[in-house]
Amino acid sequence: MSPISSGSWWRRCAAASRRGGISPVCGENHVGREHGRQRFRLGFDVGALVREYGVLRGCILDLVEESGCPVSLPEVRVLTDFIATAIAEGVAEHERQAKRAQQAAEGPCER
Repeated sequence: MSPISSGSWWRRCAAASRRGGISPVCGENHVGREHGRQRFRLGFDVGALVREYGVLRGCILDLVEESGCPVSLPEVRVLTDFIATAIAEGVAEHERQAKRAQQAAEGPCER
């Protein structure tokens, strides 16, 4: 199961929305980090990781549109802030994992 589909991301987003749209941009997103780690392990490149979040955003907005449920601008901001933070954390973790793998491949003598 992907970290995004685990439900914790949705609960955090909903909680932030209930708090009046507090933005997670300055915080951390452990779900994003785990997603980046998982995607690196599975051989995804960083571009694919980022595109997945674009698909997620599109699916969420499609569901909102189909439901006819009104969504306020502050709620959209919360959603996009969470996605932006998850992308940043996921990319950073993917890069950390790539660097570790490269260092391990080089061996102790070449560092």
